Amino acid sequence: MLEIIKEVKEWLNNGETSIVIGILINLQGSAVRGRGAVMAVNRSGIMAGSVSGGCIESTVLSVAERVFETGQAEIIKFCQIDDEILGSISPCGGEVTVSVGFLDTLIFDSFCKLAEDGRGGKWGLISLGPEKHIGSMFIMDSEGNFMPGSFNSKENLSEDIKLNIENQLIKTNETSIRSIGNYEIFSAVLKPGPQLIIVGASHIGIALSSIAELTGYRVTVIDPRTAFARDQRFSKTIRLLKTWPRKAFKEISFNPYTAIAVITHDTKIDDQALKLGFKTESFYIGALGSSSTHKDRVERLIIDGVSEDECKNIHSPIGLNIKSANPEEIALSIMAEVVKEYREAYGKS
Repeated sequence: MLEIIKEVKEWLNNGETSIVIGILINLQGSAVRGRGAVMAVNRSGIMAGSVSGGCIESTVLSVAERVFETGQAEIIKFCQIDDEILGSISPCGGEVTVSVGFLDTLIFDSFCKLAEDGRGGKWGLISLGPEKHIGSMFIMDSEGNFMPGSFNSKENLSEDIKLNIENQLIKTNETSIRSIGNYEIFSAVLKPGPQLIIVGASHIGIALSSIAELTGYRVTVIDPRTAFARDQRFSKTIRLLKTWPRKAFKEISFNPYTAIAVITHDTKIDDQALKLGFKTESFYIGALGSSSTHKDRVERLIIDGVSEDECKNIHSPIGLNIKSANPEEIALSIMAEVVKEYREAYGKS
């Protein structure tokens, strides 16, 4: 859902009155996208997001056109082998199930508020049950309360059923489908969006901030050096803190979905940022420099009171080894390593 927020907001602002979304709610075998992947379609047939690597989007688009006409959500399954009834095939070799239905504007507003809140929550839909309730979505905040728009459908759920679903969903912290009474409920965990803290506004930092934004990370750039930390060097959506790490870190909300890339190549700035980074819950800390540079860095940090175990958590030389030859390629290698570490820690969904 996070992937489609920008486009859907633009559609609504431009007067779109109805939008259909396809949600990957289940899969078996291999698939490019994980459970919870979403694509949105407006009445003009313009798409945002994706539920695969491109192999089933055209079919989802066709189903979306039918949903626009009938008003009834549909659950479709893409199999590894052609099915005479479904008429759908998944070239990637797996079996995926996609829900296609209307996106209620109240649900969308609630999701946006939940995403901006940064504390996480859950969202999902009814994937099996009475036809009038199929595709009915819900949003649950971090406290386990349903938010506005939840379960809006042709006929609203009874309060008893809502309470039963609420009590069951509070117990799960993973994206899954579960049976609750006479219903099957797909629920996805909304984690706070990942963020990348870049210490260093050099040419590498400029390229890295752009790539990070493109991959969905919230980006903050820190650099006390006025020659580098200039607003016109970065996108307006990048947060630029023109001060030392010891001050900048106090203005940042760190969480387990935070990555830190230390790339000034100035030992005074880098060492300060690393020592502060060890005190956060960040899933990744990387530092620019060669193996010999890193060895000297570790010696300095240990003398300054940092433990050897903490130093072992530093990814240095930073980035995956792709034989980088310029700032843009170095930035690409860094972001590739950040994404790798994030996915290994938190999976696809």
